Amino acid sequence: LNTVYLWTENNNMQLHGDKFEHLHYSGKPQKDRTPATTYISSSGVVIEEKAHVEKDLGIIMSNTGSFSKHVAQVISDATKQAAWVLRTFATRDVTPMLTLFKALVQCKLDYCSQLWSPTSKGEINNIEMVQRNFLRKITNVGHLPYWDQLKKLKLYSQERRRERYM
Repeated sequence: LNTVYLWTENNNMQLHGDKFEHLHYSGKPQKDRTPATTYISSSGVVIEEKAHVEKDLGIIMSNTGSFSKHVAQVISDATKQAAWVLRTFATRDVTPMLTLFKALVQCKLDYCSQLWSPTSKGEINNIEMVQRNFLRKITNVGHLPYWDQLKKLKLYSQERRRERYM
């Protein structure tokens, strides 16, 4: 870090030391591992170790390598966005509803999904439920089973979309 600080100083740059976060990846629980190295920010403050980094390019990182907290956040954000669309627009016709879903909800479910793609059945089902609940509201397909809805609307399941991205 001292080399980085020196380089930034030589290039007339400043770092915002209060925004530094320390995330230590380890397979051992924090109580069982040797104390990590202490890192000092450019402003001279000790950078405290955290269990979760709030966001790194929009992804919530965990010191265990798990993305469970991020997946829960994605599900929450996409559900809220889908609810907003359903509250705001009176139409339930196929074309506008699919356009709104793809433009406003799907992008939240797809962003960096190659990195955080869930492996647990519960998380996979919860992500799928966002699309399932939205499609249920569309005229002329709401009464069909989910897989028939996907077929009729020519859509992929969320899990299949992530598999294709991989």
